[in-house]
Amino acid sequence: MVYHKISANCKLAAIRLYNSRLLSLDFILSYCGFSRRTWFRVIKLWQETGHVIQHRVPQHGHLRILDTEDIHTSYISYNSTLITSLMSFSNYLHKINSSQCTIQQFSMSSNKQS
Repeated sequence: MVYHKISANCKLAAIRLYNSRLLSLDFILSYCGFSRRTWFRVIKLWQETGHVIQHRVPQHGHLRILDTEDIHTSYISYNSTLITSLMSFSNYLHKINSSQCTIQQFSMSSNKQS
């Protein structure tokens, strides 16, 4: 069978059988359905890590390294944008307030004249 998933238990059992020398490698491979390449890949992984299955960390995209300077720059950029927005909003409120004062003054002066 090509491209089928081989369980960790099956791989460990095959390694134990091979290490105990109870069965020949060819018999183990034919019975378990491993190719020679898969077998030696599993053996190499077993000897290097003690595991028979690679544990992969799911990562998507390109890893990027953030520097404190990058964080500082983005923080300053964000703050300057925020300050600019607040200043323009403040100017807008000031204009509205001054126009309301002008309207109120006008209405008060017209009331006094009558």
